[in-house]
Amino acid sequence: MTLIGLCTVCTIALGIMDRLASDRQELLRKSSTERLRVKSIQSGWDEDQVMEMDRPTLMDAAAEICLAEEQASVAARTPLPAEVRSKISSPGSSALRLRELEIEEKRAELEMLMRRAEFEERKMEREAEIEARTGEAEERRIEREAAQAMERLRMEQEARLRVGTEIL
Repeated sequence: MTLIGLCTVCTIALGIMDRLASDRQELLRKSSTERLRVKSIQSGWDEDQVMEMDRPTLMDAAAEICLAEEQASVAARTPLPAEVRSKISSPGSSALRLRELEIEEKRAELEMLMRRAEFEERKMEREAEIEARTGEAEERRIEREAAQAMERLRMEQEARLRVGTEIL
């Protein structure tokens, strides 16, 4: 990976990591690569896909998982407005609260899926960018080799001409 590609990956990962509390950031940085893989697989990521991820990508995924967990936790602790609380105290309120919690859980799952889709999109963009840079470098190498071959041919022709004029 080139320095530019590495910087791009780090910038994207830092953007997600910056949204975490500093203690959570430190825990993720200290986590082993294997622990990050296990966490990603347990949260629903495809195992084959996780096994192909490099450490910065795994840290990015783990940061997204932590953010989703934090948001779900905050949503579960957020008190309901007063008018909703008064309705909950009536009969059947536990069923209503259970339904509201299910809805919050579905929202958190949907948000996690959306984050995963965004993550996959950024990953594909990074890979395409790296491929493009690799392709450009390969083109420059081929052009350089062609120029060198042309120069060798020119020098050989000049040498032949010198030898031919020396004979005359």
